[in-house]
Amino acid sequence: MRAATSRDLDRLGELYLEMGRGYAALDPAYGLAMDAGRMWREHLLEGFKSDRVRVPVSLDDARRIVGFLVARVASAPIGGALPFVGLIEGAFIEEPHRRQGRLRALTHDAMRWFAVKRVPHVDLIADMRDPTALAAWRALGFSALQLVLRAPVPPTD
Repeated sequence: MRAATSRDLDRLGELYLEMGRGYAALDPAYGLAMDAGRMWREHLLEGFKSDRVRVPVSLDDARRIVGFLVARVASAPIGGALPFVGLIEGAFIEEPHRRQGRLRALTHDAMRWFAVKRVPHVDLIADMRDPTALAAWRALGFSALQLVLRAPVPPTD
């Protein structure tokens, strides 16, 4: 495992699109825009420059990236008592490399980075329809804090 750099953006983009296809299979609302990969790369590059984003990556035996986690330090919501919050914006491990402790290692790396940044807690957004992912996050110490409900907007006539 190591931290990603700008040299890894092509491979990270491939994995990001694979993750997006998985989400879109759960819900068409997760469909990615044609240029989603470019926008995501720009987000990571800006984060690397400002030292507000860390992307630990998991490598296979051939040193190829097979998983990632995006950790970001963000301004707290208006009215919050703390200046910053930690966010895990996404994580993905290729199917053949799951259940090997990779998510745990990536999360521990991110938590050490958050501690250096003096972030007191980390928020994670996870899809409630993925019981395997939820179980993995719960095993890492995350628990439900809010419930986000979604409804489609009816068409206007």
